[in-house]
Amino acid sequence: MRRLVSLTLITLLAITSAAVAADNDHLTCYRAKDAGKFVASVTLDIPDGSLAVPGDCKLLGKAIYYCTQTSTTVQDFQVDRAAGLLDDVAGSPAGARVCYKVKCPVAIISPFAVSDMFGSRTVSPAKVQLVCTPALAGQPPRSCASSCSGHGVCKTGECFCMPGWSGADCAVADQCANDCSGNGLCMFGQCMCQKGWEGDDCSVTQPAGCLNACNGHGVCSGGNCFCSQGYTGADCAGAQACPANCNDHGICMHGRCFCQPGRSGDDCSTVLDCSATACSGHGACTRTGDCHCDAGYTGTDCSVSTQCPGTPTACSGNGECKFGKCYCDSGYSGTDCKSATGCSGDCSGAGVCMHGTCFCNPGLTGDDCSQPITCPNDCSGHGTCSSGTCFCDPGYDGADCSHLT
Repeated sequence: MRRLVSLTLITLLAITSAAVAADNDHLTCYRAKDAGKFVASVTLDIPDGSLAVPGDCKLLGKAIYYCTQTSTTVQDFQVDRAAGLLDDVAGSPAGARVCYKVKCPVAIISPFAVSDMFGSRTVSPAKVQLVCTPALAGQPPRSCASSCSGHGVCKTGECFCMPGWSGADCAVADQCANDCSGNGLCMFGQCMCQKGWEGDDCSVTQPAGCLNACNGHGVCSGGNCFCSQGYTGADCAGAQACPANCNDHGICMHGRCFCQPGRSGDDCSTVLDCSATACSGHGACTRTGDCHCDAGYTGTDCSVSTQCPGTPTACSGNGECKFGKCYCDSGYSGTDCKSATGCSGDCSGAGVCMHGTCFCNPGLTGDDCSQPITCPNDCSGHGTCSSGTCFCDPGYDGADCSHLT
């Protein structure tokens, strides 16, 4: 399942390095909107002996932060209790992280000292709130099953098998009938019978009368050699060439062309459909002529982008990207959801504008808060109207105070 995550930069920085200019060992974290949702039970094992091990926790699988490694330069640093930045606290490149909320058993942790590039101080950890997992931007690279078993080439997650092999992982050798009865060699699913044998499975004794017994490369019938594919001549002694030498787009084996992906035909001269378009440069063309599109593209020729406009993230962090189109959050508009929408008539000065919607003061309604909320029949003259509700005078009842009690 593909998970859609939109990001908004926040001022959260996980600092593990020192010196004025660090080398990708800081983390810059974005507040994330995650379309996925799951719940997982996890066990946390913390090697730091100064912290209590929280044990079994429940991870709420909806990412709230996405963090990426950052180099940080400190332009100004003023603090009374420190002489300057520490230069002996360094870390490794931080990589990328996705952070989730967790609920763990409460543990009592004593205050302890900690140091970072901004100095040393004492901290008092409370409860565990987040777990951040290693992450990879984009889709993981697609690999092939068993690396095509060494009998094929892997492209965009699909195996293209060498001649003589088949299956999703190219692990299945093409079989011959009865394994050629022990009287021949199985090649590409066809028996090449030894001298003196013939038949689909090389089980039939070859009668005399054919020149050189067809050299083991054909079937003798009525004194004539019927040569196997790839051989020619009265005695099947000549190796048959491939038509047009496969036009340099395939391999010639026993007179037969085994074409490169994207080519077909006896001489590999036919260009499959997707090869003509080269999948628009955004995918790979398979033997069947279909395009396997790269991440972010779709369509029969991979020409349709599923990526959305917006900076620094898709839909400017103010909407959800679906099939290349932004669906903006309330209060935002535009193809990239970058424009904040105002409220009609500025809510007539009688309400609060939030994300393009007026929240009216009591007693008012409408898109612009310009319409007073009225009561039915104006309470029939026997009550007080407040926010659309009649508060009846003594002796009267009903939604419009028209009934005597």
